[in-house]
Amino acid sequence: MTESGWLTPARHKPMSRRLATPFGAQAPSDKHQGRLGLPPSEIAQVNIENAAMGSRAARAAAPNMTTSMLTGRPSARSPRGVNEILSVRDQVQKRLSLIEQRASLQDRREQLTTLRPPSRSERPRLDVPGTAVHEFAQTVSAVLTEWRFPGDRHVSFDEVTFDLRIDGKLRKDNGKGVRAVTHAAFKVALVLFCHERNLPHPGFLILDTPLLTYRDPIRSKEGPLTVDEQALRNTSLKDFFFDHLSANSDKAQFMVIENIDLPPDIEQLAQVVTFTGDPLSGRQGLLYTHRAQ
Repeated sequence: MTESGWLTPARHKPMSRRLATPFGAQAPSDKHQGRLGLPPSEIAQVNIENAAMGSRAARAAAPNMTTSMLTGRPSARSPRGVNEILSVRDQVQKRLSLIEQRASLQDRREQLTTLRPPSRSERPRLDVPGTAVHEFAQTVSAVLTEWRFPGDRHVSFDEVTFDLRIDGKLRKDNGKGVRAVTHAAFKVALVLFCHERNLPHPGFLILDTPLLTYRDPIRSKEGPLTVDEQALRNTSLKDFFFDHLSANSDKAQFMVIENIDLPPDIEQLAQVVTFTGDPLSGRQGLLYTHRAQ
């Protein structure tokens, strides 16, 4: 019995280099042939018979040895020993699963590194009627008008870049704050567009920092404002923004996550929850944390 509790066969004597002698049966060597008084053919016959006897004994003992190795020792008499074996088995299976998962993730990473951007001919084609695209662009323009977005607010959809053009300028060519506002306008317009035409929509919309242009240009990690961001900041867009969402709250639930100073009358328009970032003051963050008593 080894330290791990498994049964192992008894150690055998070294085997002859010429014939294997299982379970300790010794084969006559050349120097013993004269003493036995047997010719080489009869000596070979004796070795074969000894080997056959050893093979039959091994077959008879094999079921007991296999049962002992599978069940362990002790088995039913010691539940602790069985639990230890099962624990080791579970750990091995878990580690094998992690190895397979790592190999799968490595294969996936290699596949992603070989991907290339789609060519123009491989880009998806929008099978949307031109009239529907135009009507949606007009809905975006109407939203920007309600928000008092600066400019003429002529909106079109560019089917090459799959993005909006506002007053002839691609949306992506604006500063980050302007892109955030126009991106929010796109999403709000989609809610209104679907509602007016009885098209499916989840019925809620989450906007993450859509009013980024009203950030502190000195302390913010986004850095100073661009020219178009400064022009937007000089307007009262953020006030009209919340008024418009409140007026359309019957069409969807709007959730806005912002870091700016809110309008003074915001409590009349929406339910406001402030995340303080301090576990001892108000609500720390989105997820509640347990406070020590």
